[in-house]
Amino acid sequence: MRSDRRKTRGTFDLTMRHLARSFPKDMALLSLGRKADRVRTLSPDLPSTERRADWLAKATVGHETALLQVEFQTRYESSKVLDSLDYRVQARRQYRLPVFSVFIYLTSRGYPGPGQNRLEETVFGQRQLLFEWSEVRLWELKAAEMLQLGASGLIPLVALARGKTPEQPLTLAVDAASKVSDNSAKANILTAIGVLASLRYPKDLIFSFIRREAMKESSVAMDFIREGLKEGLKKGRQEGRQKGRQEGRQEGRQKGRQEGRREGELIGEIRTWQRFLGQPITSRTQLEKMSLENLREMAGRLKKEEISHRK
Repeated sequence: MRSDRRKTRGTFDLTMRHLARSFPKDMALLSLGRKADRVRTLSPDLPSTERRADWLAKATVGHETALLQVEFQTRYESSKVLDSLDYRVQARRQYRLPVFSVFIYLTSRGYPGPGQNRLEETVFGQRQLLFEWSEVRLWELKAAEMLQLGASGLIPLVALARGKTPEQPLTLAVDAASKVSDNSAKANILTAIGVLASLRYPKDLIFSFIRREAMKESSVAMDFIREGLKEGLKKGRQEGRQKGRQEGRQEGRQKGRQEGRREGELIGEIRTWQRFLGQPITSRTQLEKMSLENLREMAGRLKKEEISHRK
């Protein structure tokens, strides 16, 4: 269950990271509660730690410049606080700038209530640590007021905000996306709505508002495919090394690596094509039981369906 939750969460994180990279000023506006004069996305990878922020940026408001460290959460997880603190220290050391930390909660799942956004540690009667961070709780924001900000990058998040009726936020988000003049940006925004809205609405309702064809040019969808293939390649290498060790011979190790790598690539490819086409996603366990030949056949069929879908 925990593994499935991480994979699902990864889809939402990927969508939010794409929005942040594409609309950095809009994401800074949501994070800070005011407009930034300049925002530049930075690599979240730091040489001193394996931890990564979901989004790291350099933001300037007036005469003040700081790092913006943002974490996107589909549910509240207390363990993320120490991870965020650790990353904050490393980012401060790397860039020698103050850090503004913020958690953007997409849903209220597990949320303990306001006033919990601080970590205080008192040792031997003295306060040794105080870490406070900002929070954005989407379910508390009003959908109509978010649209009044005129920030295209926040349109997908409107679907998770408050409305006068349960379906109003989704309707407002799709209507706003349909008015975006740039077709590529429109496709990306509609795809992001389709992904994020699934945290709140059933898929059949979502796709009664959004035509799948409208998302076919989306670079967000292509990110899903690249991410899935990357995951498949990583697993394939692990499988290949394991098979090679079991073989115990140089030839066996080479063959195991090659076959395992290809198997992993195909599994990642199949699952991401299924996600993109809106089909039921076959479990990894089921796919691992299939022969390499059957995996190739299934991947080829899905690829043909995707090509047909784009025409």
